[in-house]
Amino acid sequence: MVSQTSQNETLSVAKDVFSSGQIGSKLWLIQILERLLVSYRPARSPMTVWIYGGWQGALGFLLLCRDGTEASVPLANIRSFDIDSAATDAANVLCENWVWRDWKFRAFTADCNLLNPREPGVEYGACPDLIINTSVEHFASNKWFEHIPAGTVVAFQGASFPHEGADPQVQSEVRSDGELQKRFPLAESWFSGSLHFDYGTWSFDRYMIIGVK
Repeated sequence: MVSQTSQNETLSVAKDVFSSGQIGSKLWLIQILERLLVSYRPARSPMTVWIYGGWQGALGFLLLCRDGTEASVPLANIRSFDIDSAATDAANVLCENWVWRDWKFRAFTADCNLLNPREPGVEYGACPDLIINTSVEHFASNKWFEHIPAGTVVAFQGASFPHEGADPQVQSEVRSDGELQKRFPLAESWFSGSLHFDYGTWSFDRYMIIGVK
């Protein structure tokens, strides 16, 4: 899929960004997260959100489309990180409506394992209140998780199938939300569950945990 940029150049966008599995999983996360924050963070203080493995920006786009509604995740700003520079470019085009608004959204090319949420620096802005990773099976190590400060709200997802085109030496299937809980232990568990996608000829599950590290 190809989109048009403001400089009249073309930009490649992966079709899978808009697949039912991708969009359905992200909407599920947003719907659950909104309800949980109303219960666990009733003060509704604006949150700085970091998205790890943000790819081409779909999750940031969906969160920001909800911004301002009564139950939406209260957003100060969103920072999206991906190691693929082409994905970064696509994310900033998709979310350009918020990029130009003093970087309400901004995607960066970065290795999430090297990010320091405690001291993000001038480029990334404020320390994150919420860190989301919807593709934990694409990370070869847990260094990114180890760097997350205690007290940070987190939401993680993993899928039960290997993704086409992904590095087979890196990605690994996630087989249950219990596996996520063991791999990423949290001080407070707010939610643990799965979402099933059945397409007739094949199916898969997306697993998710939300809580406080």
